[in-house]
Amino acid sequence: RKKKTIMEREVVGRQLKYFNLRGRAEVIRLLLAFLEVEFTEINVEFSQWAEERNKTPLGQLPVYVETYSDGTSFEIHQSMAILKHIARKGSRCGKNEVEITMCEIISETINQFRQDCNKTIYFPNFMKDKTQNEKMWKASEGPVSKLLSFLQKSIEINQA
Repeated sequence: RKKKTIMEREVVGRQLKYFNLRGRAEVIRLLLAFLEVEFTEINVEFSQWAEERNKTPLGQLPVYVETYSDGTSFEIHQSMAILKHIARKGSRCGKNEVEITMCEIISETINQFRQDCNKTIYFPNFMKDKTQNEKMWKASEGPVSKLLSFLQKSIEINQA
């Protein structure tokens, strides 16, 4: 008798472990909500992080765990890997190679944009130096506009 693959097993529980903030886990939460998938959220307090860090695969969060009816579980770390896994299981990753590739392009584009935003948000004087903040936000207008235009065109192409 052939053993079922992870994608074929019946999921009986899901856990998402992250800090009690939006961060990298928020888009995972949004996708789970969109797909109407129930999950348990485990919030790690910053005061617990030193101890909890050693319990994660790479000392990072988020971590997503699926538990199956046969008692086994599958632990996924890295936010993009978690998102792609959930999207595939929810049949939201494209039906053919072109659609799958478009999903990859859009997800990588948004991820790059998020990383660029982090350069501003995690700037040491963010929200303290008003003049510097205005310069940084003004500099981001072009890239934001370009990103939104790209996403709009991608949606229009895929609806055609």
